[in-house]
Amino acid sequence: MKIAISVAEPGFESEVYPRFGRSQYFIIIDPETMQYESVTNPNIEAPSGAGISTAELVVKKGASAVITGSIGPKAHQALAAAGVSMLTGVNGLVRDAVADFNAGRLVANVEAGTVAGSEGGSRMQRVPGMGAAWELRRKRHGHGRRRCRQNGSSQLERRTSVRQHETGR
Repeated sequence: MKIAISVAEPGFESEVYPRFGRSQYFIIIDPETMQYESVTNPNIEAPSGAGISTAELVVKKGASAVITGSIGPKAHQALAAAGVSMLTGVNGLVRDAVADFNAGRLVANVEAGTVAGSEGGSRMQRVPGMGAAWELRRKRHGHGRRRCRQNGSSQLERRTSVRQHETGR
């Protein structure tokens, strides 16, 4: 069994990096023998799709579990499809994270990468550390259903009626 741990610097004494897809390096470690290799993440500068590409990298390296701070929804789906366990919300040194894993103190987080308000609310992902910034964005952008002050119609209803008027339908 191998574990992939997101880190900012290669080495066993480095800190767990809080973002899976944008981690500069990964430590792929066998928790039983403690043998590891440092792997550079080539997807760190990708304009989009870094999480999915990083998930593919981790799977190719043979990891059956990932230890990190947070995982985005697309990377979560890719890792789940490959059968990789995800242990999120982890911080501190790599050696401490591995010790916690071996002692059974880390629990797989099946809800990582879920979309906040998926019952019909906002589509923004809530991840640890976003706190006030996420709340501010949610309030500023609402739920995408702004109503007209004059007649109460939504933007979608107004666009539809304008198109119908222009096309004669």
